[in-house]
Amino acid sequence: MTPPSQDAPHLYDHAEEQLIDAEADSVPQPQPPIGTSATGRFVLGASLVLIAFNLRPLFSSASTLLPEIRSELGLSALGTSLLTTLPVVCLGAFSPLAPKLAQRIGAERTLLGVLLLLALGTALRGLSSIPLLFIGSALAGACIAVGNVLLPGLV
Repeated sequence: MTPPSQDAPHLYDHAEEQLIDAEADSVPQPQPPIGTSATGRFVLGASLVLIAFNLRPLFSSASTLLPEIRSELGLSALGTSLLTTLPVVCLGAFSPLAPKLAQRIGAERTLLGVLLLLALGTALRGLSSIPLLFIGSALAGACIAVGNVLLPGLV
């Protein structure tokens, strides 16, 4: 094995310098929060808790009403299994979109849009139509996927 040349340490120093500064220009430094009042912090905390509570009921609500849904709409066993699987599939399919949406329009605005669309999707599930039931489930599942990704980062 040959000893390293005199130029080798300079090459390593330059490479380490590039690796350390690779993201310094592209990622903005987080800014400290501007003085917020106790009321503002409480409203923010309560909002985050309410958002978190609204991201969960979709998965448990359909399973408890499944016999009634199946009998009233005449849904087959295959349709019933697709209905319960659809929101879970949406979790995996739409989660990668969350960072792109947050980067484009902001995390807070994205969460607001997610909550509005989640309310729409949940309302569509309540109508007596099989296509609207599936569309509402898919829309609500997509909203939950995006909300589950963005909410912890916002906290």
